[in-house]
Amino acid sequence: MRQVLEVCVLLALLAVVAHPADKPQSVEELRSSAEAADGEHCTRVCVEAAKAITEEANQFFTDGKVQQGHADIKDAVRFAQKAAVASVKSRKKQKQTEIALRKLERRILDIMETLNFEDKPQLQQAADAIDKSRASILTAMFDLDKDPKDKDRK
Repeated sequence: MRQVLEVCVLLALLAVVAHPADKPQSVEELRSSAEAADGEHCTRVCVEAAKAITEEANQFFTDGKVQQGHADIKDAVRFAQKAAVASVKSRKKQKQTEIALRKLERRILDIMETLNFEDKPQLQQAADAIDKSRASILTAMFDLDKDPKDKDRK
């Protein structure tokens, strides 16, 4: 009995060693997978890419590479908008997408506070664009486009 237990433990250890956890994808891999993504998993991939690109932009701003930082922020906004559209279109993962976009918007506003005065308006525009995408998700979730009079007419 003891030998069977030892063999099971040994096999379990070999299984853990043989299949290490997935390494995190690089920003470029996330960017390319978000470009190609469509369908139901598009929201998750695009949100992950937007988060990673935003953090890369923060590093560019910290290093003094402001133009590259602004370019990354534009990409992050583009992917956030793509995630919002995919979420509304598929009617899936809307709550998770809205929460992720709210956090992304907050992160961009936090980054904006660390920048020079001249660089802040572009990040404010990016945060506003993400806020509009969030609003579109909330509108779709709660059917806010419908006229209240239409609800009474069935």
